[in-house]
Amino acid sequence: MFLQDLSLRGDHLNLLKKTPFWLIIDAIISRTLDADKCIKSDMVLTKLVAAYNPQTDSFTIAGKNVKLTANHVKFIFGISCGTDRFATKLKTREQVAFAKRHNIQQRLTSKAISDMLKELAQENKTNIEDVQDVARLVCMFLIVKLFFPTSGIIVSWKHVDAMDDLTKMKSYNWAAEIRDELVESIKKSQHSPKDVKGCQLLLLYWLCEHTNVLEQELSEHQVSRLLKWNISTLEDALQAIPNIVNARKIKVRVAELIETDQEQKLYTMEFPCIQKGGGEEEEEEEEDEEEEEEGEGEREGNEDEDEDDDDGDGDNDDAADDDSPCDDGAGNFSPVNARENDDDTDDDDDSNNDAAADDDDGAGNYSPVNAEHKDDDNAHAGDHDYLGIEDISQPNQHFQAPQPQSPLQANELEVSKALLHISQNQSQIQRWISDQDSGSTLVPNTYLPTSAAVFPHLVLSPLPAYIHPDEDEPQPNLEFLCSSAVQRVTEPLVEQLQEVNRQQEVIIDTLKEQNKTNEVKMAELLQKIDFLYKEGKNRKGKDKEALLLAIQNIKESHTAISVEKMQMELEFKEAAAKQEQQLTDARMALIEEKKISLGLKETVGKQA
Repeated sequence: MFLQDLSLRGDHLNLLKKTPFWLIIDAIISRTLDADKCIKSDMVLTKLVAAYNPQTDSFTIAGKNVKLTANHVKFIFGISCGTDRFATKLKTREQVAFAKRHNIQQRLTSKAISDMLKELAQENKTNIEDVQDVARLVCMFLIVKLFFPTSGIIVSWKHVDAMDDLTKMKSYNWAAEIRDELVESIKKSQHSPKDVKGCQLLLLYWLCEHTNVLEQELSEHQVSRLLKWNISTLEDALQAIPNIVNARKIKVRVAELIETDQEQKLYTMEFPCIQKGGGEEEEEEEEDEEEEEEGEGEREGNEDEDEDDDDGDGDNDDAADDDSPCDDGAGNFSPVNARENDDDTDDDDDSNNDAAADDDDGAGNYSPVNAEHKDDDNAHAGDHDYLGIEDISQPNQHFQAPQPQSPLQANELEVSKALLHISQNQSQIQRWISDQDSGSTLVPNTYLPTSAAVFPHLVLSPLPAYIHPDEDEPQPNLEFLCSSAVQRVTEPLVEQLQEVNRQQEVIIDTLKEQNKTNEVKMAELLQKIDFLYKEGKNRKGKDKEALLLAIQNIKESHTAISVEKMQMELEFKEAAAKQEQQLTDARMALIEEKKISLGLKETVGKQA
């Protein structure tokens, strides 16, 4: 294949990883995809085109109607794409930035694409636009050769235009576009299958996924799924079946294909970029942090000058929002430009004033250095985190009312830690209250960090920690102090839950290691089978049968491990439920204790 012979650099590959076609591109350039197994059969294609039913928009295989969907395209080729549809209005050459940039005067053919690709890749050009164009041309070559092949081998300008911003390529529904173009061509050329345009290979892999015509050669968990099929053998497999519409020997899976966990992970993950060697990145990160700190210091020192600069000379005015020299114009970091413009950016970064320094670094990324220098109100509001530990020993500080938090973010262990902090700092609370001389009846409110989603029985209204009469010494609020006993009651139960969680993590880690070992063994066995196929040593059948038996044993081991894991998870749930019930009983007992304490308080008050 042409792409396998290209000398692509790390910066080219990093950009390609952001495109929807990275999985299939990676399979091609790493030679994981065997070209000999991707040979198209015109005979099989003719049978499939004849099986299409335009009334039901499906293919009739062995008497059953099976649809070809965008998900098939996604799973078979490993395309990671969004839901945005392409513009219905066709683009012209004059409207496409790529055509203008390279002064293209004619239609863009596969030969022109390959020539431009060789030139840009081999000339070792490092300009960011040239690096991006290499990534675009690789995608164009894949499109014109595989996804949208036409009789003239010409790429559509609307597809070229969609690649102008590489960061937005994934937002388009490439899978639906590939499917629709193929099906529309089948509708027009059903009586002349040789005239069908579009991704014809898709139909052959689709047949393998939905029938038992072929046996997969690799694991069923391959991503992209085409890697597990050898469609070059399809013609031999269907040689004895002249009409697949009513064939009885073919078993059909009508149900839609289901996305596996591995596919879901790969389609949504951001693939790691190829790193520079020699620790250069770590050094650059340290330098960037030092520059940011210096820039912040200069901003603080010049803050008053910025506010008083009304003379129009612009010395302390906002800096112009020029594009970063380290940016490629599409939001992508360019290490080449970063090195070339290192000296220039030092001064530019330091000249940015507070108007441009929010919680981000100017590129949408959170910067803790910038966040430290927000205004006092915002900084004060952020000091009182729901479960954070704050310094209550200083004057004019007290616990604040908890901010609303979803049940998924709060858990009993965190709340117990917060209550433990309250209990341990009761003396500081009392000392601070005693030092106050506000003259008011109640000291500033102190709130317990409780939540209805966490402690449904202990949702408290704002409570003062101590009653502060005008003449008498501060008296403890019994209701508040009873509430602080929650920690003493729940601490043993929380420790038990922690121990259960630790045991569960150890067992789950062990199971994961066993699964990994089994997967490695299965992969080795499958590779050996594939090797035997190629070498022709499987003709005797003995080696193949022994390997398949070993694989079956490992699969049975997988099943046993899964059953054991499910049983353990059930036991953990039962243990957790039991602990939760004990915790609830302790809470209810605490409520009763609180009621008794309040009753005693009222009695003492009446006697007084």
